[in-house]
Amino acid sequence: MGHWLGMDEAGYGPNLGPLVISASVWEVPDGVDESGLNPLVAGAIASASRSSMRGGPQRHGEIPWVVADSKAVYQSGKGFTTLEHGVLVALTMLGQTPRTWRGLWEVLAPSSHQARQAHPWYADFDTPIPLEADADSIAALAQDVSQSLALSGVRLVTLCSRPIFESEFNSLVERHGSKGTLLSQAAMELAARCVESVPQGT
Repeated sequence: MGHWLGMDEAGYGPNLGPLVISASVWEVPDGVDESGLNPLVAGAIASASRSSMRGGPQRHGEIPWVVADSKAVYQSGKGFTTLEHGVLVALTMLGQTPRTWRGLWEVLAPSSHQARQAHPWYADFDTPIPLEADADSIAALAQDVSQSLALSGVRLVTLCSRPIFESEFNSLVERHGSKGTLLSQAAMELAARCVESVPQGT
């Protein structure tokens, strides 16, 4: 079996909030390249554009799991359900079911506690999750997605994040000289962390 690593970031813009880089590692059959991967997972994973063609809310089992750029998945005024499914279904497939905002950070970025506590707008904040999605539907969708991926020989191995909160972001920009260099450095560090977390022999 081979492995693919996917990575993206959110929050790399002018609005107040942390920059968050996330990465996932997938086990795939030997010899599968980029052109062969999308057809292989098409029964389980949809792009935002493909799911939007259906129109309207969907019942469990009608559409695949939507994985795409957050700007494509989330549209103002249309709720957080699809965005929450993207993260929480993945974590459920990995045996993780955080039920609070803080719990989600502890799963995705366990070393982020001190950085969050340094900001008063995060320090005392917590809320139950999911905010809008149904927890039972997340569990059911995760089971369906896992089974569909398994039929294609694909498995999610790990998911991890690197949040860069506001004060650290400013400090790192000053150290590295540019936002682009900061982003590249943090992304490579996260990729290394993800690779190290993959069990040996897989």
